[in-house]
Amino acid sequence: MREPTQSVPWIPRRRSSDGEDGALAIRSVRPEGRRGFESWLMRYGAPYKWRDATKVLVILTALSFIAGLFTLCCLFLRGWPVLWGASPTILRYATWFALGYTGVALLLTARAWLHRRDEAPAPVAVIVAVFFQAIVNGSFAYVAGPFTAAGAYALMTGVMLALVLVDRWLAYASIGVWVATVLAADVLSRQGWLPFRPLFLDTLGAHAGALSAMDYATEIFRGSVTSVIFGGFAIYLADAVLRYWRRGDEMIEQAARVDALTGVLTRHHMMKVVEAKLDESLRTGSPLSLVMVDIDHFKKINDKFGHHAGDVVLKRTASLLSETIRATDAIGRFGGEEFLVVLPDTAVPGALVVAERCRAAMHELAFDALPRVKVTASFGIAAFPEHGDEVDALFDGADYAMYRAKRAGRDRVLVYDEAEALARVSAVHDPV
Repeated sequence: MREPTQSVPWIPRRRSSDGEDGALAIRSVRPEGRRGFESWLMRYGAPYKWRDATKVLVILTALSFIAGLFTLCCLFLRGWPVLWGASPTILRYATWFALGYTGVALLLTARAWLHRRDEAPAPVAVIVAVFFQAIVNGSFAYVAGPFTAAGAYALMTGVMLALVLVDRWLAYASIGVWVATVLAADVLSRQGWLPFRPLFLDTLGAHAGALSAMDYATEIFRGSVTSVIFGGFAIYLADAVLRYWRRGDEMIEQAARVDALTGVLTRHHMMKVVEAKLDESLRTGSPLSLVMVDIDHFKKINDKFGHHAGDVVLKRTASLLSETIRATDAIGRFGGEEFLVVLPDTAVPGALVVAERCRAAMHELAFDALPRVKVTASFGIAAFPEHGDEVDALFDGADYAMYRAKRAGRDRVLVYDEAEALARVSAVHDPV
């Protein structure tokens, strides 16, 4: 007798909904590549669908790097046309700034590019990148002039990018950091602790000491009010447009994540849940169980009472299973009348208890509009590590066990038996 060559036992897959004999096929589950948990900061991002925190680090760091290059040109090369004559004091004391900025920017850029694409960095890294960008842009605006077009560009580009990429509170917090950086630089320079004041005064149209205290304060107030009015309106308008886009994006995401009929997770999202839970179990060694549920004689219910009655049965079954399992478990609609239950930190004995509880609860289902309908379900269980350490193996094992429960008379719970499945493979490949 020839030894089977398949790594996963052959799974006869029903063509009909109730397990009647017919054409059989091998089911092949090919989940998408794992992308890791999405950062809680990345739940927004329409219309560009930028949801990878690594991209945030790359883009924000690149923007900071450009702003820093401009600042360094102003410090060492006496600026671009927006400045007139850098003070020699700046040239003497700018080395620490240049080295510090360049070092931090290169570290952040290297971390962003070298980070694995399928893993999101910690939220702290994203926050640090955003606030680092705000501080660098604040320094850039102070050197270029907070009341120049370049200074406004530094603020607006940073804010707009942050509104698109990260949560709103973080974007608005970065504005506060930007303003605080500019004001702190002004205070420190007027105290003689920071050698940037000559450039700051040049942007007001006068050299150091040429303005009286009253004129200086008046110009500061006038420029600040103007910046707040026009900048605030632009930011508010951009935020309103982005919120409108986000609402549409959230509707699309909700449709992709939640089954419209039953209210449980979709198959696509359940695949991600299983992959994430299995990864966690592989790291920690904790057990994981999958329970495949199939409503018995569902095709007959549709044929006899109509598809509306079938929809009612699906809704009630999904609601019942959701109420019966634990809050830490997950349930999704896996096929037409199939549901998949994921039980983290649960071995086979615990999964049997949950499945039997669900099976017994199905007997209590009553339909006012369908008094003659009696709904039962068949359950198949596969678990890590007993039945494999890959998603395909667990899916196929649970599905095979559920199929055997159908063949054994329905309305029962069976655990995947690999030896029995392998024997069936041998019998099919080498019939006597």
